[in-house]
Formats: sequence, C-alpha cells, structure tokens
Amino acid sequence: MRRDSRIAIGHALPVGPTPYLKCKHGISSKQQAGQRGFSLIELLMVITIITLMIGLLLPTLSSARNTVRVTTCLSHQHQLALGVSVYAADHNDQIPRGPHTEPSFIALSFGVPVAATEDQVASSIILNASSTLGVYFNSHGVLLNAYLQNPRSMFCPGDDTTDPQQELQKIRDGATPIFSSYVYRNLDQAPIGRISNMGDNDHGVKATALLVDSNSILDAQPDTYRTNHGNDPVNIAYTDGSGQSLRNENNVFSLTPNDYYGGWTTIEAAYNRILINNDRQP
Repeated sequence: MRRDSRIAIGHALPVGPTPYLKCKHGISSKQQAGQRGFSLIELLMVITIITLMIGLLLPTLSSARNTVRVTTCLSHQHQLALGVSVYAADHNDQIPRGPHTEPSFIALSFGVPVAATEDQVASSIILNASSTLGVYFNSHGVLLNAYLQNPRSMFCPGDDTTDPQQELQKIRDGATPIFSSYVYRNLDQAPIGRISNMGDNDHGVKATALLVDSNSILDAQPDTYRTNHGNDPVNIAYTDGSGQSLRNENNVFSLTPNDYYGGWTTIEAAYNRILINNDRQP
C-alpha cells in the first residue's frame, strides 16, 4: 500500500474555518475588502454632513456662552450688593457713596458749573483723585477697602470694552480714574441712602436698585460707546441682594445719542430715567 497518497490512520483531520484563498500577490480576499477606500462622492457627503453639524452647533454654543456671561455678571452684582449690605451694617445703615466734598466727575467732564457732588450722582468710577483728597475710593469703590475679596467682581464678563483687563491693572498700579462695568446710584434718586430705606425717587417709587450694567451707546466719541452684553440684556442688583436680567427694549436702560447733545442737563436726566426704570421693576 502506498502511504504517501493517503492520510495516515490515527491522524485527525484539521479542524477550523476554511482559509481564505490567496490571491496572486499573496493577499487574501478579506484583506482586499478591508483596504477599499472612500469614493469621492462618499467623501463629499461626509464633509457636507460635518459642515451642517457645525453650522447647527455654533449658534447653540454661542448662546450658551452668552448665558454663562450673563449669569456670572449677576453673580458679580450679587457680591457687590452683599458688600454694600456689610458696609451698611458697619456704618449705621448708610450705603457707600462718593465723597460729598468732591464735584461730580460727570459735571466736570462737560465743563459746566458743578451742580452736584460725587455722592449725589450715579457713577461707575470706583477710584479717583483730586487736589484736595488725593487718591480716594469713590462710590462702590469703597468696597475695595476690606469689603470685597475679589476686585474682578467690579467688572462684567460680558463687558464689550477692554476695561476689565485695563482697569484691573490700574487697580494694581493705583492709577486713576478707574471705571467699573457697573453704574452705582450713590444718592441719585435715593435721598435717604440707607440700605433699609433708600427713600423715594422723583416719581414717588421706592428706590431699590443699587447697580446696573453700564450701557452707553453715545457715538460722540469712541470712548463714550461702552456696553455690557451688547447692550441687551441688562442686569440689575437690588438693596435686598436680589438681581434680575431684563431686555433692554427701546434702550430704556442706556445712555443714547439724544442724551448727549443737551450737555449736562440731558445726561443727568438720562441717569435719572435709568434709575427710575430700574426701581419700577418687580
């Protein structure tokens, strides 16, 4: 019997899947299938789908980023309102205000006879200097002296100017004047000036608003155009520590070009209008 043409008895047949056939160059048919690439049409379809997805996601991401900024801004205002309350507790219920001895920076800026002192006019100045007092804390800037842990709270993350970076550096350097992102009312439309009772504004409404986003769309000079959150919405903080974000419809919370050309009189009237609108909010 010829043994080389038969399987020897006692040896098992090989078990397992049938191997793929080898191609001419030694590559299996399975490997060939795995090496097949995208066609041009398939590649274009993938690129189109990715582009559409990015287009759908970008507005959502932008909206989410703006929401975070508005929320952080409200948090900063809340910290300032709490600082005002702590200050009042240490000063016979009186809120911080600009010094009564210094003329209003706004009035001086317009070159008119000074009709009001710093404590009587709403202001965003937190550090200033004069020949009589030297460098002094102004308005809510008093909170920087032991009542505020982080000076960044003076600035809105949605400030559309470069002030947050520049003014923070000026705080470190002691340069003046320094502007906050928020307008603080002082005794403007709040004659009593106590945290428990600010008094009534000129419309007979109880004064409750402490701070508001600084929004000026004056186009007379480049540095007079300054907004938070693109001028809409506007955040407001109140004497009880609460706050809210409101739509700035018809610029009711902003200084407008019409408020500038009348000089000091119309600027002061505009600040009064903004404060009264703030007090009217629920």
